[in-house]
Amino acid sequence: MLIYTATKASGTWFYLRNGAKDNSGKLALTPAPEDYVCTGNKLTVGGSDYSQEFTRVS
Repeated sequence: MLIYTATKASGTWFYLRNGAKDNSGKLALTPAPEDYVCTGNKLTVGGSDYSQEFTRVS
């Protein structure tokens, strides 16, 4: 479980659809606890009503 304190986000997120950028925005953090799983270059983070998957690109 991840529990955040003194959070500060910087950077951007983006969605790719068929290899092209479809949407983007600034990063934001929530102070609510989240569950996570790391496998290889992928990080999956989720709360009670969502799930996000991140892939290392560099």
